[in-house]
Amino acid sequence: MPHPTSLSTSSDFRRVLAHGRRRDTAAGTVYVAPGPDAAGPARLGLIVSRRIGGAVARNRTKRRLRAAFRSAWTGIGHDVVIRAAPEARTLAFQELEKSLGGAA
Repeated sequence: MPHPTSLSTSSDFRRVLAHGRRRDTAAGTVYVAPGPDAAGPARLGLIVSRRIGGAVARNRTKRRLRAAFRSAWTGIGHDVVIRAAPEARTLAFQELEKSLGGAA
């Protein structure tokens, strides 16, 4: 069962990647677009490729990005897609928070 605050369909990902504002950060490239519910919570989608590492490294990176997003993101009603950079794997958690908070 998908979490209500995550992007799950490819059409949502495509819409955010095509029409969202793009910002390069230390964690990767962050795309932000208005969501379907302006008063609803921000929804997050992650793109973590094999360039990050094996399955364990990719899953750990996804967990860290989700946690940093929850603590740093202030916008409501937005859809956010993060395309993780290989450096996201080794960044300190405070740096992840700072880079995602600045992308708002």
